[in-house]
Amino acid sequence: MKLQSRNVALTPSHPVFIPVTWLNTVLGLMLLPVTWISTRTFFALVSHSASSESVWRSAPTVLFCWGLAVWLAAFWAGLRPRYLYVLGHELTHALFVFMCGGRIYEFRVTPAGGHVVTDKNNLLISLSPYFVPFWSLVAVTVYGLSGFFVDLGAVNHLRLGDWRFSFGSDAILCFFLGYTWGLHLSFTVWMVARDQPDLQQNGTFFSLVFIYTVNLALILTVFLIASPDATFGHFTDIWLAELQSLVGLGRSLF
Repeated sequence: MKLQSRNVALTPSHPVFIPVTWLNTVLGLMLLPVTWISTRTFFALVSHSASSESVWRSAPTVLFCWGLAVWLAAFWAGLRPRYLYVLGHELTHALFVFMCGGRIYEFRVTPAGGHVVTDKNNLLISLSPYFVPFWSLVAVTVYGLSGFFVDLGAVNHLRLGDWRFSFGSDAILCFFLGYTWGLHLSFTVWMVARDQPDLQQNGTFFSLVFIYTVNLALILTVFLIASPDATFGHFTDIWLAELQSLVGLGRSLF
């Protein structure tokens, strides 16, 4: 796919073709400072919240970390449900095809891989499986629908030796969010290290920067919602301070 532009002053009758991947590489380079600043801001927020034990000792956070730890242990032990990941990957492609007004003519899923044949493709369709935690969305949907059948406000009690804590149904959801988000992130890292046609369509460099940036934005959003010690105002202050620091560094170098 190529982007056509016309240089009226020099060659008014001859179109100039610029590969989209070239433009995407420039966009990726322009996006790098934003990604760098946002990454530093995230770690600054985590460091600030670490000084307060309230968020890290809450049942939802503990269970989220347990779910993440269970998944990571299984992943590194070789228990990798490839079919489940591929199914979620291709369903995400299909979901964004429908959202963009396209049609699907073939849908194939196997443990070794899969594909979707469609009449439409764009940046969101090709890269959506790498930043949309599909099975986390499924967990949230199942949780919401289960409210029609069970009392989600019920409080449960758990005792592990001398450690006791109470948790509601939302904490159970957090366990599965940790598990499924771990599935999403680990398989994403695992897959992008391989030769993926999805990444090549928009330029591998730009695709990697874009995927990292969007995943970071999602994690930052969840962290700001979950942590009482990290507010959007605090995030903005740190982000602007990091921007000022980066601009100062650039001026000193040039």
